[in-house]
Amino acid sequence: MEHDTFRNKLSKLTQKTRKALRLYSSSGNSPLGHASRPLGHTSKSGSARNRSTQSSSSPLQQLSRQPVAVSQDSYLTNGSFPTESEHAVDSIDYSVLQVQQWKEVTRDLLQKITPLLTISNNRKLVIEFYGIRDQFYNEWRLLQADLHTRQLELEAAAEGGEFVKCVNLSVDLVSLKARMQACQAAHNELQRIIENSKVSSPTAQEIESQRIEEEEEVAEEAPHYDPDDSNVIPLRRRNY
Repeated sequence: MEHDTFRNKLSKLTQKTRKALRLYSSSGNSPLGHASRPLGHTSKSGSARNRSTQSSSSPLQQLSRQPVAVSQDSYLTNGSFPTESEHAVDSIDYSVLQVQQWKEVTRDLLQKITPLLTISNNRKLVIEFYGIRDQFYNEWRLLQADLHTRQLELEAAAEGGEFVKCVNLSVDLVSLKARMQACQAAHNELQRIIENSKVSSPTAQEIESQRIEEEEEVAEEAPHYDPDDSNVIPLRRRNY
């Protein structure tokens, strides 16, 4: 039963991610603050209910509204395009950069989880799902470390009066932070499914067996060259 619940939640996550990706694709060229209507908003009568439940919704549910700069445990809470809480930016170019990063991460998430629905073996499904969660966790943490390093570079450039470098670093930091937050949101959404479904985590032996199985599948699909194949025509030796 727990695997049925897990698979159902995965299916819902796939649908939700696909909706979010469509939103990003349609709002990528929208002016700042004039994006398309948030997903799940169907009528004025439901607006009060949406506001009351907004803080308890999942990262991807909030992600499907609009991307904004967020804190550690809060995602997309005000339904607007991205803004920097620490460094206010008014240029629409910055919002486009941020939306692009959320769009790319959302597309990556969708491409990774969609094939899982075709896996009939429940344990293999869980192992693959855990692997995807770990991928987003690792990218989130790597981007977090990179963001810290770039921030130090920005501070040093400002102190040294290298203002052109500051501008370039600021643009990089806007994209970097948006991607980090998107990866964090994706990881947290995957983690929430694991916790709510109560599936057991894969053992080290299961992970190793899965890795070996995948390597064998790749080896079987790779073309083989047999020098003794009768279809191979030998080259004629030159006579000097």
